[in-house]
Parts: sequence; structure tokens; C-alpha cells
Amino acid sequence: MPNVTKTQDYRPFRVLAKDPEDLAVVSAMLQDAVVPVVDLAYLKDEAQLVFVGSRYAWEGQPEKAKPAKGSQGIRVRCAVTFSEVKRVQVKNLDLTKTEQMLSLLAIAYGAATEEEPDLPTEARLLFSGGAEIRVELASLSVQAEDFGDPWPTLYKPGHDAAD
Repeated sequence: MPNVTKTQDYRPFRVLAKDPEDLAVVSAMLQDAVVPVVDLAYLKDEAQLVFVGSRYAWEGQPEKAKPAKGSQGIRVRCAVTFSEVKRVQVKNLDLTKTEQMLSLLAIAYGAATEEEPDLPTEARLLFSGGAEIRVELASLSVQAEDFGDPWPTLYKPGHDAAD
């Protein structure tokens, strides 16, 4: 019988990121989230970028690179909202291909400094295959929240050393 992860031990992830350290936590929790292009939206009038992805629940998972044969992890839906968005740009991504699935690798963050005061405050959503969404922000405000019931998966995301 497979080693099934106990979903009853799962606790939903919910955070409001207002500083780079909080956003680093959001990035780690969303690493390898599968994001359907159809579930991405820039709501210009509300100054928000929103998306829903199914994230691999890394918390509580073994540190091993590959799970034991027959073992399972869990995935759960997570809603993410970037607020105070000034502009959104995409790179290597066709948003009209709504059937496309993206794998989120990381969320990078940068902001103006004393050395470089003209830099915009921005977050970059980095996806496998070189796709990227650049989100220019008035200030950092990102909410991420799991919703719905988690489900088991046999596939633990893995990366080659070259990734």
C-alpha cells in the first residue's frame, strides 16, 4: 500500500507579504506551483495581478530529492494577489494560449536603493521555459492563501542542478 501523506495534518498557508522577507516565504511556498494561463489576470482598474495555481505543499515533506516508491505528497489550490500594481509586462509568454500550463520557479523582488534610486519596485514571476511576468508595484503588497481541499500526488517536483 502506498505511503499516503496525511492530508488531515495539512494546515492552509495564508500570508500577506509587505516586505522582501515575507515575499521570499511566498516564493518558497509557491515553488513548482502549476499555473494555468486561463487563471492569470491583470485587473488594471483594481491595480491587481491575480492568479490561482496548484502548489506542491513542500512544508512537512521529506528533504529527499525523490520520494520513496509509492509515496505521495499533496497539492492544494492557492490564490495569489499582487496589489498596488502599476504595470505588467510578459516575456516569452503568449497569454492568448489559455490552455497553456506554467510551472512557477520563483518570485524575484527588486526595489530602488540609495545606489540606484531610479529602479522601480518590481516583482518578477519566473516560470520554467523562460516565461516571465514582470509586475511593477507602487509598494509591496502580496497576498497568498490556500483554498479548497488538498489532494494527493505521486509526483514530487525535482530540478536538475543546471536549473
